[in-house]
Amino acid sequence: MVLEGQLIEPWVTEFKKVWQEVNQLHNGQNLIIDLDEVTVISSQAETVLLEIRRAGAQFVGGGILNKHLVRQIDRRCKR
Repeated sequence: MVLEGQLIEPWVTEFKKVWQEVNQLHNGQNLIIDLDEVTVISSQAETVLLEIRRAGAQFVGGGILNKHLVRQIDRRCKR
């Protein structure tokens, strides 16, 4: 999946819904989510990304801040 723009409401809810649908279609296979073109990630979106990461999704791309956020999410998953 490729995300672009601002990951804020109402797009966080829409993203979570689409992710659930895609995840079901792929029978739980690990999905890759590209954050390269995401410019803003809200705290609500961070929570959804953590949930998705715990379900097995992988994140790629992103600028410095997005890469830092992905590292934080990975650390939280290991706890």
